Amino acid sequence: MSIRTTVSFHKALSFALIALLTTMSATYGSGQSRPQNDATAEKIRSKVTKVGTGKRSRAEVIFKDDRKLKGYVGEISENGFTLVDPNRGTVTTISYENVRQFKSRNHDGRNLAFVGAGMVGAIVFALVLATGAR
Repeated sequence: MSIRTTVSFHKALSFALIALLTTMSATYGSGQSRPQNDATAEKIRSKVTKVGTGKRSRAEVIFKDDRKLKGYVGEISENGFTLVDPNRGTVTTISYENVRQFKSRNHDGRNLAFVGAGMVGAIVFALVLATGAR
């Protein structure tokens, strides 16, 4: 082999490797971003379904463009849900794909935990008083 064919072979091999790496990275990148969006939308959908609908289903929605809305969940559909602002009376239809974060503002669980802890504390206090009085 002459020097000229060796240089040509190395150039061709380099271009082939560059083309292969470019193709692999482009295919991998586009395939990777889609399932994350679907997974995020599924998480949001499950959270909205868990909260339910009605005036007691208070929520705060943070969009991907950093806008925030507060209100209660009006209706839930396959592609999105509606958020009702009780102060203004506006109804906003929201797609799951546009939501970055969904926060439930229901305090029922927290209030139940406080009441339960208070009752347990009262029972323990009563038992300490009853055993200490003997």
